[in-house]
Amino acid sequence: MPASRRRDVEHQAKIQAPATLAYQLIANVTNWSWIFPTTVHAERLAGDDAADRVGVWTTTDGTINHWVAVRRLDPRALRVSYRQETARPPVADMGGTWIFEPRGDRECLVRLQHDYQALDEDRDTLSWIEEVLDRLSTDELAAFQAGAELASARPQRLLTFTESVVTGGSTGDVYGFLRDMRKWVELVPDLVHVEVRHDVEDVQVVRTETLTGHGRHASEVVRVCRPGAIAYRHLVVPPLATVHTGEWRVTSGSDGTVATARHTVVFDEEGIPTVLGAGADLEEARRFAQRELGAGSVAVLNAARAHLG
Repeated sequence: MPASRRRDVEHQAKIQAPATLAYQLIANVTNWSWIFPTTVHAERLAGDDAADRVGVWTTTDGTINHWVAVRRLDPRALRVSYRQETARPPVADMGGTWIFEPRGDRECLVRLQHDYQALDEDRDTLSWIEEVLDRLSTDELAAFQAGAELASARPQRLLTFTESVVTGGSTGDVYGFLRDMRKWVELVPDLVHVEVRHDVEDVQVVRTETLTGHGRHASEVVRVCRPGAIAYRHLVVPPLATVHTGEWRVTSGSDGTVATARHTVVFDEEGIPTVLGAGADLEEARRFAQRELGAGSVAVLNAARAHLG
């Protein structure tokens, strides 16, 4: 049966953020994991700020997906177009364009266009594709609007910081320790349980339990293990945050192997008092998160240093 004709669809949202800022948030794929709830990790695999190839890992309803797209970026026109290298049946081909139209200095219209071709003209299949694309586009635009407006009006709700430790051992040994979280239990203080629920094709799902000053904290994290780096997204976060993503990166330095932990947190201001008590504000939450997460990362990195010598 011949492939179906190409179809086009567009979704729009007017957002309270400058068009240039909105463009940058999409152009730089490292933002996607804190903006889009289903994105675990996104990275530029090749290319530059005019054309690139990106890899994206997502998780939905317990299923982890990976796709690769080639993109064209036009900062003057404020457009980012892409096409998936391999579409998933029943879709034969899928591409799209993000367009950011200024509406004054602090507002823009975001147009999310898709063009696609199904494997055939089966009515039920076409209806299913249309429904799924409409739902996903609506959700994606809503998430993007929230993220862009946060970045524009309330950037203090977003915290990113790093901690680094120089360790013994080769980069491969340090990476191996960071990848195998089961080794952490006997070496990392306050980590009482690690359960690797999934470890296939460099994607892991790990459940942990940690003792904190606020009690026993259970968390589940999806990790994408790339050469020299492990990116992750917490699926369970405390009430003071809506997002916690991060990365472990291992590099060679002049003094030895350098292991760096990066954290990105989006705070929920309404949930902060639940954890820190009545009257606690965003600044207190930022200090608390950096102190607690930083100490936890350094404990892991020190454990790696002690383990590897």
